Amino acid sequence: MGEESFVDMCATIEHAIKEAACESPNYGAIISCMLRSGNDTDALKAACHMKVGTPLKPMLAKPTKGV
Repeated sequence: MGEESFVDMCATIEHAIKEAACESPNYGAIISCMLRSGNDTDALKAACHMKVGTPLKPMLAKPTKGV
C-alpha cells in the first residue's frame, strides 16, 4: 500500500468515526464495532446510527464576533 492510499484510507475511516460519534455518542459501541469489522466503514454506519431515545450531540452554529 502506498503512502497516498494509506492517507486516503485513514481520512475515510476518520470521517466515518466522526460521523458515527455524532449520530451515536456511545464510544463503547463504536470501538467494539471497529474491533469486529476492522476498517469496514459500511459496517460502522450500519451499527452506529441514530436510535430513538439516544441524545445526539448538539451541532449548532457558533455566533460570529464581527461581520
